[in-house]
Amino acid sequence: MLAESGDLNGAVQEARKIAISGRALASEAQAAIDTWAEQIRAKENWRKARDLASIGTAEALSEAIRTANRVSRRNVLRMDINIAIDRWGQQILEIARSQSQVDLAKSIETARLVPRSSSAYEDAQAQIRTWKEQLVPEVVPTTPFPSPVP
Repeated sequence: MLAESGDLNGAVQEARKIAISGRALASEAQAAIDTWAEQIRAKENWRKARDLASIGTAEALSEAIRTANRVSRRNVLRMDINIAIDRWGQQILEIARSQSQVDLAKSIETARLVPRSSSAYEDAQAQIRTWKEQLVPEVVPTTPFPSPVP
């Protein structure tokens, strides 16, 4: 009843009483505890990820992505998480592009934070290649000086 009303912490506490009692329902209670505990962790990781992302720096967005990815792919929150990760990846790429006006090396480092799961990943990789080419000084072919004739 507690779990159905959304009070997962209360449900876990009540189920623990059954689980430690040794009664016939102990294994079922433990299975329910495990399920609810996973849901609690998922909600907490999702909340932490959103809080981190609200900071808005590339590093915070990257940490938000890592935190959100702790949520199981089977969890009902995953659809929202995947959408957010995609958006955060786009934001990281935008930050990298704005940094490129000042520091290409930093831009490359930032663009590398875009996760593969983001739709911005391929754009980030292409941008990294472009910036790397800009960092390498152009080599001008030289003609050797003729050897002095003795």
